[in-house]
Amino acid sequence: MTKKKIKIIPHTHWDKEWYFTSARSLVYSLKDFDEVLDILDANSDFKCFHLDGQLSIVEEYLELHPEREEQFARLVKEGRLVIGPWYTQPDTLVVSGESLLKNLEIGMKLAKKYGGYQSIGYLPDSFGMSCQMPQIYHYMGLKYAFFRRGIAKHLVDNREFMWESPDGTKMFTHNLHHYGNMAYPPNKKEEIQEYYQEMIDKLGDSSLSDTVLLYNGEDQKPIRKNLPELVKVGNESCEYTVEIDTLENALASIQQEYLEKQLPLPTYNGEFTFGQFSRTHKSIFSTRVDLKQLNNHLENYLSNIVEPLSVLASEAGSKYESILIDNIWKLML
Repeated sequence: MTKKKIKIIPHTHWDKEWYFTSARSLVYSLKDFDEVLDILDANSDFKCFHLDGQLSIVEEYLELHPEREEQFARLVKEGRLVIGPWYTQPDTLVVSGESLLKNLEIGMKLAKKYGGYQSIGYLPDSFGMSCQMPQIYHYMGLKYAFFRRGIAKHLVDNREFMWESPDGTKMFTHNLHHYGNMAYPPNKKEEIQEYYQEMIDKLGDSSLSDTVLLYNGEDQKPIRKNLPELVKVGNESCEYTVEIDTLENALASIQQEYLEKQLPLPTYNGEFTFGQFSRTHKSIFSTRVDLKQLNNHLENYLSNIVEPLSVLASEAGSKYESILIDNIWKLML
């Protein structure tokens, strides 16, 4: 029997507004993000940390802690602090396609300033997926699609699959079990080894791959300082191997495993809107309709009036105010 490989993805999922007001969430981020940077610098065994996947929280953090920017950018360039590619985490079925493209464009541009972004359409908590996401990701140069909510067994009965858009674009996709499935691991040696085995037993049959991904993090959760020690204890078992890794490296490894072992990889064409494993909160389409109508109006105004007229005006000699227009998009996003 092949030994299972456990790859741990350390991360935090940062809601700008949810349990807390945006101001309170921002205050918490100042301490938590400082701690992430300091621990990565102090402990080389802490291989990496994922800062959610949206640049808006990075922008606000560095605006208030500008003395951290050099350290932040260095860790990003070293591949130890993982950011992007989004500016904010969108709900793909609620906003326009142009809004999704601008969201990625602005997020990627800002991420490049600090050293780069993960090449993943990373949406761990959006409430359903549009069928055109692989097409959008491919257009923006991303390698993988990644999401949690909306899947069901009658659609795809495997954690990895090829997701095909209506235009024929196909993308290797991983369906996230839960972005907090390793949020609270135990510290005692016997307990953590049993914990790893329990997670293998729970998740092992959901994928043809021998790799099990565990996500050490959750909403507004600070970095788990002793994670490298928990990895070492896990590797004392002869039943499996454990390592901290970036999500992009992990997906590349899983994809290579499918190729080398010639494992059958399902192909799915369509959207993901089911709640079999995770709630998709269908009520988001009808709540706060006043805000949704204003958002829709602004999206249309920017996409169909402001930007086209600005391009025409620039051809006639006027300056195209790209920073101003991007700032409007950022406020809306």
